[in-house]
Amino acid sequence: RKWGQAFTCNSVTYLQQIPQDPVYQSTSGYYFGSCGTSPTTPTNYVIFAAVENTNDPDLANLPLIPSGCPSAPAGQNYRVVNP
Repeated sequence: RKWGQAFTCNSVTYLQQIPQDPVYQSTSGYYFGSCGTSPTTPTNYVIFAAVENTNDPDLANLPLIPSGCPSAPAGQNYRVVNP
C-alpha cells in the first residue's frame, strides 16, 4: 500500500488513509532482517525502527537480538523480534 491511500482487504477498510511517517518521508523508516540456522529458511526475524520520543517506555527492556541476526542500523532504537 502507499502513503495516503486507504488500507482495504477483502472489501473491509481498516484505515481510511495510511499515515505517512513524519521523519522518514522519503525512506521506509524501518529495517527488517532475517536469520537462523538455515540460510534458505530463516527461523528468526528482527524489525528495527526509530522511535522519535526517547522517553517512550517501550524503549526499556527491549528483546535480545537472536544469534546471527543483524544489529540495529544507526539511529534505529526500537526492535521487535520473533523467538
